[in-house]
Amino acid sequence: MTTRGRPPVAVGSSRSRWLPTLGVFLLGVFLALATAACGEGSPPPPELPGFETPRGPSELTVALEVTYTRDEAPIRVPRTVVIPLGEDPARDEAFLLEAALDALVAGPTAEEEARGITSFFSEATADLVAEVTLQGDSAMVDVRDLRTLVPNASSSTGSFLFLSELNGTIFGLPGIERVEYRMEGSCEDFWNFLQRSCQEVRRPLDT
Repeated sequence: MTTRGRPPVAVGSSRSRWLPTLGVFLLGVFLALATAACGEGSPPPPELPGFETPRGPSELTVALEVTYTRDEAPIRVPRTVVIPLGEDPARDEAFLLEAALDALVAGPTAEEEARGITSFFSEATADLVAEVTLQGDSAMVDVRDLRTLVPNASSSTGSFLFLSELNGTIFGLPGIERVEYRMEGSCEDFWNFLQRSCQEVRRPLDT
């Protein structure tokens, strides 16, 4: 499923390792909330970590985590996003991934920076994500030209930290097994900027 108006892109094939899909995860939460809300005599809604009652019939507030850096090591920080809900679970999956990435590229808050949390992402990169697609457990993330937005990410240490933040955020969501990155539509341009070759990134075994 694609967001931001472009056709879906299939990336890779499925591995045999089991993980709940984002669609099943979101659908279960939505049904639980809807069932609990029916009738005055119904029991109270179940406590679902990270979720609140929808603000409207088509929105869900989700608590998730994004990955930044402190002392040259990844650190996960909380974020709250609102995603639209529809009749297509696959589209909801893509919305959640896109919302997580948009939260990431907005950068750390002033309070987080005061705690020593750093990132290549900031207000200047808030529009960095151009397109997000999701096909099964495979994601594709297309970003705008990194050479002008985060030029320092091309160094050896910089590229490692930059990828750690992207990968940590994406694989912090359930059900995503692999991701292909592109810059302005090109896998080669993305990885050439980071001084590496075009590749597909797979979920680490320890996540």
